[in-house]
Amino acid sequence: MPESLAEIHHALGRLEAKIEAQRAHSQLLQAVLWLIVGGVLAAGFELFKR
Repeated sequence: MPESLAEIHHALGRLEAKIEAQRAHSQLLQAVLWLIVGGVLAAGFELFKR
């Protein structure tokens, strides 16, 4: 019985690590998208100023 509990605990730890890595990847992707959107907006303002 204690061995199966240890296996479940270990599996939960791995799942938590996967979720954390996916969250970090998602935040990185979101930051890159915001940089692209900001660049497009800045370029648009530059075009309209002329």
